[in-house]
Amino acid sequence: MRRIAVLLLLVSGFATATWAQEKDEAPKIRVCVAEIRNAAKRPVSLAMQRERLMKELNHSKAPKKAADKRAIEALPMSGDSPATAEGAARDRRCDYLLYTTIAELRDAADFRNTREAAEDNGLAPRSASVHEAQTFARVSFSLLRPGSLSPVMQLEISTRENMVEEPTVMQVMDRIAQRVNTAVRESPPDMRE
Repeated sequence: MRRIAVLLLLVSGFATATWAQEKDEAPKIRVCVAEIRNAAKRPVSLAMQRERLMKELNHSKAPKKAADKRAIEALPMSGDSPATAEGAARDRRCDYLLYTTIAELRDAADFRNTREAAEDNGLAPRSASVHEAQTFARVSFSLLRPGSLSPVMQLEISTRENMVEEPTVMQVMDRIAQRVNTAVRESPPDMRE
């Protein structure tokens, strides 16, 4: 009799643990993030920028009025264009594909006029102008569904900050993550498939 009681207790405990685990592991919105392309003339760490973008997507919370409240799981994907990344997205069962391109990246030296350049070289008398570390960044991104040629969202985000290149681009990646977070949650889950 004790054996039966212990066996029933073990079976019910296992069933409860399995149910709790399945409840906690609700399906996530899977966003595959392609390698970032740099079309700008200035170098930045593309791996670090992609890690930042994925981290922000993974930690994003659903807006209050979002149709889909599931968590987002951002996954790295090899390739930087739909032609090279479609197979990897299918293998990872992605709901969305995110392609990002740093289109323009300039600093204060790129904005100086000839008088300011001459002042810096010591060829002209100094004026009262002071050059700060100012960076302009323009990043474009496309959010697509696997197998679709028309993007769910395609935008270009730009900013001008008094910082060096890396932190400026990181701020743009944060803004992209916010936009993607909103876009993937707009339609209810049953309309996605």
